[in-house]
Amino acid sequence: MLARPLVRFDLKLPFVNLLKRVQLFIYQIGIEDNIMVEHFSEDLLSDILCRLPIKSLIMFKCVSRSWNSLISNVCIPRISRMPLPLSGFFCKFSPRESRMEYVSYSDEVITDNNVNCDSFVESYSSLLPSKYSPYHLVDCCNGIILLVSVSVCRYYLCNPAIKQCVAIPKAHAHTDVKHAVLAFNPHESSHYKVICLHYTDSCCASNPPELDIFSSETRKWIRYAVPVEPPVVYGVAWIKRNVYLDGMLYKLTKSKHLLVFDLKSLTARAIELPDKDEPDANGFIGVSKGVFHYANNDGSSFMFWQLDYHSKAGCFWILKYSICIHGLIDRHPNAERLYEFSNLVMCKPYAIHPNLDIVFLGIPRMIFSYDLKTNKLELIWTRPFERPLMWGQYFFYTYSRCFIMLDDFSKRHHESSQL
Repeated sequence: MLARPLVRFDLKLPFVNLLKRVQLFIYQIGIEDNIMVEHFSEDLLSDILCRLPIKSLIMFKCVSRSWNSLISNVCIPRISRMPLPLSGFFCKFSPRESRMEYVSYSDEVITDNNVNCDSFVESYSSLLPSKYSPYHLVDCCNGIILLVSVSVCRYYLCNPAIKQCVAIPKAHAHTDVKHAVLAFNPHESSHYKVICLHYTDSCCASNPPELDIFSSETRKWIRYAVPVEPPVVYGVAWIKRNVYLDGMLYKLTKSKHLLVFDLKSLTARAIELPDKDEPDANGFIGVSKGVFHYANNDGSSFMFWQLDYHSKAGCFWILKYSICIHGLIDRHPNAERLYEFSNLVMCKPYAIHPNLDIVFLGIPRMIFSYDLKTNKLELIWTRPFERPLMWGQYFFYTYSRCFIMLDDFSKRHHESSQL
């Protein structure tokens, strides 16, 4: 029996007061699992824990084995099903360059601290086997980073939020190991897939593309030939930018088509882009509020379309936003630079906020955020003249922290409770 009654919890308390009461509760029960089981149901305890700040929740995994199991298997998956705030961006400066940078961003406060950002990159880079460096950033999907060591043709998954690195078993020989995609969504499952796109512009124009798919469920690579309808993109080069959403893989081609691969049925569809008649380079693809978007610059405006993939009328694209570039000049002292570059392929939409009505617009040495509700334009990142960001619409990835533990096939988990 307990020497004194346990702390009473009012779930309507502010976070700070609730956290203090939970800490007192932990002090009272110590690490006696039987006390927890006797006096609290799993549902009640998980409701309490899920209301805590994520750092405190991770810290409480150390209380006992049952708490570790409850937090890992119940609380964190529940939190991961909710929209997570945007934490920042990963970017690389060219397709051939291995060096990458992190841009810190918050929905409430924007920070521009290069030291912290460099330390963030170093923190997860230190998890990788140094003998196989350099590593190339290939993709970033829902908080998990996909990297490849070109020297050994091996992929690695890094979760910076929990300091975990997973080595993926070696795959078949590929044409280009940097042409890969990560398919992961904690809202759907803790499982993931790594897809290597075994296809280049030198392939035979009559053969369908091939996908080498690694699944964490089957723990092996399997190669599939995926026919595309209509077959207008056979023999056409692809662009190294991908998006995963609801079991679908989206990819741009240089023929102004969007390829949509259904990873369940292993079929694909080619859809003409809404700006197919424009001679300019392709734009950016991304996801906001669970909807796929395509965006580009038509010379005077930033245009954002959303895709209605299941449209019965055959009209797939819906124009959602049109932002006049000249109209942005008065909204920020540096916005005139956007207008100066507006007729060039270097002025592009770079990203779209995953949860809010905010878009990110860029030129090689500046990136702006633009709030579509308040019309507020802010400069969030600048680059030195000698280190511009080229083709940012292809190599600029949104990042939100994920706290799901990935299946580690090497059985060597790299985890830390200190975030």
